[in-house]
Amino acid sequence: RHRSSSSSSSSSLCLAAGFCHIALLLYGPAGSGKTELVHALAGAVGAELLYVPAGDLLKSYQEHGQRLLRALFKVARRVSPTVVCFDDAHLSFPADARLSQPSHDCHKMLVELVVQLQQFADMQSQLQGKLAENRSSSKSSSSHKAVSDNCSNGSVKPNPLKSKRPPWGGVLPGKQQQGQQQDKAAAQHSKDKAAINLPNGPVVVVFATRHPEALEPRLLALLPIRLLLDLPERDRREELLMGWLLQQEAALGVQDVEQLVRATEDFSCSDLLHLCHEAALKPVQERSRRAVCMKDFEAALRKVTPIVPQQRRAQLRTWT
Repeated sequence: RHRSSSSSSSSSLCLAAGFCHIALLLYGPAGSGKTELVHALAGAVGAELLYVPAGDLLKSYQEHGQRLLRALFKVARRVSPTVVCFDDAHLSFPADARLSQPSHDCHKMLVELVVQLQQFADMQSQLQGKLAENRSSSKSSSSHKAVSDNCSNGSVKPNPLKSKRPPWGGVLPGKQQQGQQQDKAAAQHSKDKAAINLPNGPVVVVFATRHPEALEPRLLALLPIRLLLDLPERDRREELLMGWLLQQEAALGVQDVEQLVRATEDFSCSDLLHLCHEAALKPVQERSRRAVCMKDFEAALRKVTPIVPQQRRAQLRTWT
C-alpha cells in the first residue's frame, strides 16, 4: 500500500533520535481491546502491520516454524516502519517443559525468536553509538567554526581573492570544497547505515497475551517493557456506548446512558459490544421497526454478564 508522508517523517525522526527497534509485552484481560490497539497503533503512525495469530505458528511447528519467523523479521526490516504483532503469545511460546528439549520444534522456534530479537537489540546499540559519534563530531566542527569566525573578526584580514564575487554560473573555490565535503558526509552516512544494516524505519514487536504468567521465562526476559491494558473505566465505557447509540439512532436519554454506565462496571470492550448487539436484536425478534430503547438494554443485561472475574483482574494488576 502507499504510505503517507507522516510515516516517512516519523521514521526519520525515530532514527534521528536513536530508535530503530522496540519489543514490548501487551497484556490484559480478555476482551480489553489489545488487538484493536495494535491495529490502531500501526494505522496512526502509517506503519505496515504484520499480524501473526497463534494458530499460524502452531500449525507450522512440525514443518517450517523457524523459516517462518526468519522470513517474518526479514520482511519487517524490508518494509519498515513495521508493527509485528504476535497475538495470543502464551499459546505460541508457552512456559512448558517441552521447550527445554533442544530437539523439540517449539524450542527451535524460541531459539530463532531470541536470535532475531537479539539482532534488533544489536542494531539499536550500534545506531545509538553512531549517533553519539556524530554528535561529538558536530560539536567539534561547530567549535572550530566559532574559532575561525573570531579570527576573521580579529587581526586576521580576509583574503580578497575569496571575497571576490564569482561570475554568473560560477562557484567560489571555498563553496565548491564545502559542497564536496557535504557530499562526502552524505555518502559516509549511507555507508555507515548499510554497514550496520539499519532498517528504513522503526520496527515494533508486540507480544499480546491475556495470560502473561504462561509465557516462556526466556522470552519474558527479553521484554522489559510491559503494558497493562485494563478494562475500560467509566468515561471510556460512556464513550463506547455513546458511539454505538449514535450510530444506531437509539431512543435513550442522558439518564439512561448514565444508568447503563453504572450497570456495566466490570464489562470489557467485547462485553459492551455483545450487550449492544443483544439489545439491538430485541426489535428484530418482535418484527418491529422501532428504535432500540432502554427496556431492550435492561433485557440484555439479564443475559450478558462480564466474562472477566474480578479475581482474575486483580491477578493481572499485581503481575509484573
